[in-house]
Amino acid sequence: MTASSLACLLAALASLAGAGAVAPQEGPVPPASPDTPNAASRPTPPRIPPDAVPHDLHVTYANAAVEGNAVVVRLRLFKDDLGAALGREVGVTVLALTASPQVDEVFLRYLGRHLTFEVEGTLLEPAVVTRGEELLDREPVWWYALRYQAAGPVTRLRVKNTLLFDLFEDQRNVMKFVHFPDETQRTYGFARGEEVFTVDFGGG
Repeated sequence: MTASSLACLLAALASLAGAGAVAPQEGPVPPASPDTPNAASRPTPPRIPPDAVPHDLHVTYANAAVEGNAVVVRLRLFKDDLGAALGREVGVTVLALTASPQVDEVFLRYLGRHLTFEVEGTLLEPAVVTRGEELLDREPVWWYALRYQAAGPVTRLRVKNTLLFDLFEDQRNVMKFVHFPDETQRTYGFARGEEVFTVDFGGG
């Protein structure tokens, strides 16, 4: 995928999101201390009940553009929810979200377990394009633009989305897919018991 094609798809996804971004935070995040236990060695914290957080809506939103062998995703999560989820990865209560490689690394580790795209039996690897912060109904949201590359044209995707299921019992994740150039659209809601969908755009 060329840089201009990627820019066009990102612009289309931002338009679908319909929210005004604010400048992302900059600055490094200190790595976890060597004395900090990793996620595998720590007991699993209990899930957060719905009445224990400042906002009532436990949902993530994603718009995905599919063109040729590329999948470009713009993913939005409430900032406090994502900070809490990533904090578990490094042994802190909440990870401060910044536009930095250190946070990206933690995020991609978490993403790899909770949001996957599979094409003809092969898992696609995500790459961070950019990220930032915006407001959704006056709530701070952290967003990531991600790029996935398949070996050939993508006409069918097997998608698993369990983002933040480890935090909230009532978590829901909404994903909208747009296939270019025909602009075929598909929208799915992921919830407990409905964690996996196959997105079929036709074409063989």
